[in-house]
Amino acid sequence: MYQIPVASFAAPNALENRNGTLFAETEGSGGAEISAPGDKGTGQLVSGVYEGSNVDLQTEFTNIILAQKAYSTAATVFRTSDEMFQQAAGMKR
Repeated sequence: MYQIPVASFAAPNALENRNGTLFAETEGSGGAEISAPGDKGTGQLVSGVYEGSNVDLQTEFTNIILAQKAYSTAATVFRTSDEMFQQAAGMKR
């Protein structure tokens, strides 16, 4: 029913980067050639691809659990050393 037009440039690396994924035409990039997706060497538009996650959740959850365990272990070590220091200070008195 509708098509999203795709712009291609003779020198896409010469486009002016305005903000993240926003670019502006420059003299070096040449004029925009507007066509349908997939025509004249332009890319295809595939819905849901950009939104698809590239994160492996199992790996990330494993890393979170490992970090949590390491933090807990470090906190226990500090707490134990503090208690030992308090005991040693109490013996001195």
